[in-house]
Formats: sequence, structure tokens, C-alpha cells
Amino acid sequence: MDIKNLITKTLAEYFIPKVVSDFIVLTDKSGLTKSNFIDLVTKKHSYQDQILKYFSNCKLSDINTLSEAIDKLGIEQCAFAIFNISLIDQLNKNNLEEFSEIFEKEIFTAVASYTIAKESNMRSPWKAYLAGLYSNISYFLLYKHFPKEFNNIIDPKMNSISRINFEWETFGMTHSDISWLLLGRAGIPEDIREPVKNHHIKKAQSAIGKNSTNEISLAVYFGSMMTTVFYEDYLLTSMFKKDIKTFLKLDIEQIESLVTNVITNFRKEMNLLNFENIIFPGYFKIINWFDNNLVMAAAELKEAKALLNKEKKQRLKFQKVLESYNKKLVGIAIKDPLTGIYNRRYLTERLNDEFLKAKKYKSSFLIITCDIDHFKKINDTYGHGFGDEVLVKLVKVIAKTIRKADLLARIGGEEFIILCNQTNDYDGILIAEKVRSQIEKTIFTYEKNTTVPVTMSFGVANFTKDIKSVQELMELSDNRLYLAKENGRNRVVYTDSTNEALM
Repeated sequence: MDIKNLITKTLAEYFIPKVVSDFIVLTDKSGLTKSNFIDLVTKKHSYQDQILKYFSNCKLSDINTLSEAIDKLGIEQCAFAIFNISLIDQLNKNNLEEFSEIFEKEIFTAVASYTIAKESNMRSPWKAYLAGLYSNISYFLLYKHFPKEFNNIIDPKMNSISRINFEWETFGMTHSDISWLLLGRAGIPEDIREPVKNHHIKKAQSAIGKNSTNEISLAVYFGSMMTTVFYEDYLLTSMFKKDIKTFLKLDIEQIESLVTNVITNFRKEMNLLNFENIIFPGYFKIINWFDNNLVMAAAELKEAKALLNKEKKQRLKFQKVLESYNKKLVGIAIKDPLTGIYNRRYLTERLNDEFLKAKKYKSSFLIITCDIDHFKKINDTYGHGFGDEVLVKLVKVIAKTIRKADLLARIGGEEFIILCNQTNDYDGILIAEKVRSQIEKTIFTYEKNTTVPVTMSFGVANFTKDIKSVQELMELSDNRLYLAKENGRNRVVYTDSTNEALM
């Protein structure tokens, strides 16, 4: 699908009014002043009636002129009105209920980006608001021209990784890239476009203070990440806290204050927009949990101060407690309870991530699917308790044998997958054969006097440019595992030819 060609033929003002780009150019040149704002809106674009109607719809009936609006609300809030009107126009043009959730998320991203920029003393926080608001402007273009693909993208079953993977396979670029191109077509300058393009890319960020574009990019990156945490995957909370501490140099109390202010500002903005039916699901999952733990921690901290008068030590103690809660929560979600290694859910996320990176950056990885031979017979003969002992011991053997960078996951009762990145054509064969040999040598003993032979079969599949999906790669590896089973077990299969594949 030639998205680039479509955008060059698209009337950008259908999505982004000319007044927005003119506002940015004027502000960069002469500053954000009351007189500049009024001249632009009244003389050049005759946009005054739309802004006053916007404030009227926002239940601000006592505002009759632009001058009154600026005096009562502030010039930044009036600038936000221009930006918000462009999205509201899209909602009205399409008359789509499904866009109300997208609109809410865009407002949340904009408010979060602005609040982060403002409280971190970044330059031009209003640009962070605009970049956050337009970060997914591509969705309106995709709905208009590619409705079927658009419905797949907004499917609630899609997480952020699988969504980006689908976009890359379908369009050859992500929604961020499409938004970047569309904003360029509308004449939006690079210091706003670049943060939009990089709002999901951690490696594109650098520490605060480098330049204005870098600061806006940081604000929008963390604003987008907060949106993902609240609306899609609250298990990313720990990663968000860790990254924001690293990039913005915030301590735990400053992060808590920032999150609270983002939520407060978001609710104010939605009330101002007269938007009543907000969903905001992440609030109840994270903030209530967070608040309850903070209340408990605060009570204990108060008691500790009275008894010990060691405030600094106690803060460190409760910070570690909260971090411990996060680690346990993440561990429960991604680890297999019996063996302690990663589970299928986490492996799927990592495979999608590796697949996306390999497609985009032409890197290499492979998977090894392995299965314990005659495991049912072991369970039936010696009992499931001994079967569990075999699984635990076998995982330890594999973990010691594979490389430190490799990932081991249990995907079924006796089935495992080893994910290896940065590999060549033969690494998978060598790693699988090394594991197979080590397991064959390992002694498994039942009730101290009965030695039980345990072996495994392996199917190796390298990622190549011809492989279209993670599912296809897993099926290839699984088919080769089946071939190993069919040809005597306790062996490695690395091609689809039975004459060459067996070791």
C-alpha cells in the first residue's frame, strides 16, 4: 500500500487546519502573545467564531470575546482550543462513536505531555501538547482510506507491539511514521513532527536539556507511555517509573506528584470539553492500588518518624517496599510458577518484539522448540510429583547450557522454546546439540535408587526475510520438532530434509 503517494495527493487541511501551522510559525517568530493570537485568529483566518463557539460548548457562556477568553483562561488554554477544534472537527466529519475513545486517549496524551514538559521546566510546553494531540492523527487518514486495516489496528485484543508489527507488515511503516508525513504535508515544523515520529521509540530519546526538540520528544514519549500504561497495559508501570527517573532525573515522590497532576489536569480538560462519558480504565487498576499502598506507607512512615526520627532511612525503606510490590506483580504475570522461567505470554511479547526489530533493522534471531521425550510415560510410571522434579532439574540444566543472552520459556506441559538473538546460520544447531547432549548425560534419580533416562528432541528455525509472521516461524520450528520425534527422538532437526537434518 503506497501510503506516501496517498499523502502527497491528500489535502492536508482536511485533517489539520491551516490556522494551526500559521499559529506555530507566528509563535516561533514573534512569541506567544495576546496581540499576536488575536490578530492571527481574527484577521488572517476569521477563526474567532469557532473558538468562541468551542468555549460556549465547554459551558463557558460568560466568555464573549477572545480578549476575555485569554484574560480568564490564559493564552495557552486558548491555543489548546485551536488544536482541539481540529480533532473535534474530525469527529464531527466522521460521526463515529469508535473515535470517541481515540479522542479521549489523544487528549490524555496531550495533557500528560504538556504536564511533563511544564513541571520539568522544558521549553515550549504547548508544543508538547500539540505533538501529543497529533501523535495518532494518522488514524483519521487510515479510517478514510483503509477502513478494514484500521479496524484491525484499533482491535482491543492488539497490544502496542502487535499493533506496530501489523502496521509495519501492512503499510511498510507505523502509524507514527504516517502521522509524521501527514504533519509535514500540513506544514507543521520539524520540532513538533520529530517527537510525533519517535513517540514510541525509546532509543531515539536522550537526557533532558539537549535542545527544544529533544525536550518535546521526551515529554511526548512519556506522555504516550502513560497513555499505554493507563489504557492498555498497567504492567508497564515499573518500566515507566524506571525510564522517567533515568531521563528526567525525578525521584519517587516527584513521579507520584507528576502522575497525580496529569490525572487532575486531564479531568479538568475533559470537563472543559464537556466530555462526560470517559472510560479511563487504568485509573482504577493503578491509582487506587497506588493510593492504598501510599496511605499505608504514609501511616507507617509517620509512626517511624515519631519513634526513630530517621526520616531519610524510612523513605528509602518504603521506596524499596513499593518497588518490591511492582517486581512481584510483574513476576506473577510473566513467569511459570513451577520452573521460574518465562511463560508463553512473555515469550509471545518478546517474539513479536524481535520479529519487528529483525524486519526493520535486518537483525537476526532464531528459536529452538524442544520437548521431553516420552514424558507421559515418566508421569504414568513414577507419578506427577517426580515429573515436576524432572521439569525443574531439566530447566536448570538448559539454563546453565545456553548463552546468557538467550531466553528460555515454558510454553506447555513438557514443551519449551529457546529464543536466541544476534545469531548466524549455525548457532541454533550448535546450541540445540549442546543442550541435547548435556541433558542426555544428566542423571535423573527416582527414590534414590532408580535411574530414569531423560532425553529431549529439538526443532530449530532461523528467522529469514521470507518469513511473514511470528506464527509462521513457530510453526516451522514445531514441524521440525515433530520430524525429530518421528525419526527416533533425542535429536536435533534444523532443515525440512530428513536426509540432512538429523543429528
